[in-house]
Amino acid sequence: MVRRARSGCGFFVSWKGGNMRNQDVRQAMQQDKLPLWRVAETLGVHENTLRRWLQAENIDTDRRQRILRAVQAAKDKRNAEGRREHG
Repeated sequence: MVRRARSGCGFFVSWKGGNMRNQDVRQAMQQDKLPLWRVAETLGVHENTLRRWLQAENIDTDRRQRILRAVQAAKDKRNAEGRREHG
């Protein structure tokens, strides 16, 4: 079951249920409270494309690594923007 929760800067997706696909990618996004659109923007794809990739049963290794790098890049970008606003 996919539940959408409203975060301060947009929607992020939380997954509920025992048998989640691509759990490592989803956990990385949830842990950093990154909205799906921000990671998709970093990847240069539409939010729906990223959602479809995450729903796939198997993501190939290259795509998984690309998504995880985008999660880290989105987190770094968000942190840099926060420092600029407060600095």
